This record gives sequence, structure tokens and C-alpha cells, in this order.
Amino acid sequence: MIATSFGSVQNRITDHLLTPIRHHLTAMIEPGTTVLEAGCRSGDLLFRAAPKIHRGLGLDLNPAMIREAHRRRASCALRHVDFVHQDPAEMRAHLTPRFDFAAVTLCLHSMAYDQAVESLQRMFQVADRLVVAELDQPQTRRATWRMEIDEWTAGHYSQFRTFRRKGWFPAMVETAGLHILRSHKTEVDGIRIFEIV
Repeated sequence: MIATSFGSVQNRITDHLLTPIRHHLTAMIEPGTTVLEAGCRSGDLLFRAAPKIHRGLGLDLNPAMIREAHRRRASCALRHVDFVHQDPAEMRAHLTPRFDFAAVTLCLHSMAYDQAVESLQRMFQVADRLVVAELDQPQTRRATWRMEIDEWTAGHYSQFRTFRRKGWFPAMVETAGLHILRSHKTEVDGIRIFEIV
């Protein structure tokens, strides 16, 4: 019970901290597009974008997050947005409909490195435009400590350490055989938004 309560509180805090990131991503989505988001958590990005998108699909590895997204969807009566418990690396490009816009939101650093690279490649294959919000080298000591504590309490510190040791997200993009077109600084020290080609 304590772990569940802690996880719930941690998720609410995380969602609150991600608000400026989600605003930035929502602004990048063109009206009338189809949107795929990996690492959708409780669906906040797709709910924010729902009034201007044609269709949205959110993926997350955490079944509790998907249940919460379904609960929120039912309360809003949205039919053009859906959520699935799935690893993006398991998507098959020939079976998946193509999307206009795909976003990967702060999940690659929490996966095994090879799995994250494969997920990045798969997302690139199924979308016309790929945008990734991911951890980046913090600029302040305070942000560095916050990131260390967040990753340790989230339970994937080992994966985060590998991600950091290998060169953060730019190195992962290179490993995937892709390129960064441009990156955007966000209001959160240690998180950047990358446009991938």
C-alpha cells in the first residue's frame, strides 16, 4: 500500500513537472494530424492535443499508466484517442498505420540500451516526423542531483547510468543510424526536445 501511494504521488509530481514539456510538444503538432506517443504515461500530451488532432495513439510499458489514461479518456468521452500497453520496439512497421507525428517522451533512458535504440528506430519508421523529449546533460548541480534522485527512485537507475555513460541521447541517435535535425531547450534543466531525421 505504501509503495502504491508513493508511486501515485511520484506520478502526479512527474506529470506536473512535465507540463512545460507537454506544452512545447503540443505546440509542435499541426492541426488535423495523426499522433503516436511512446511513453505516454497517463495520456496528458494526447489529451492536450485532442482538440486539434485527427487521431492519437499512446503507448506505455506501465499498465497502471494505461489504465489511468483509459479512465481519463472515458471521462472526456474522446473516441479519436486511444492508449495501449505496448513496447514501441514490438511495433511492426508493415502492420502499423503511418502517423504524421510521433513523440517519444522521457522513456528511452529508462530502457535497456539496445531496446531503446530499437524503439527509436521503430518510431522513426512509422511516422513522418519524430520528436523526442529526453534527458540531457543538466547545466546546474541542483538539476544534476534532482535527476540522480529521480532516476534512482524510479527504479531504473542502472539503465539511466548506461544511457549517460554512452553519451546521453545524441549518442543513442547516432547508434540508431539517425540524425538530430535540431534541438530545443526547455524550461526544465536536463530535458531537451530533439527533432529526428
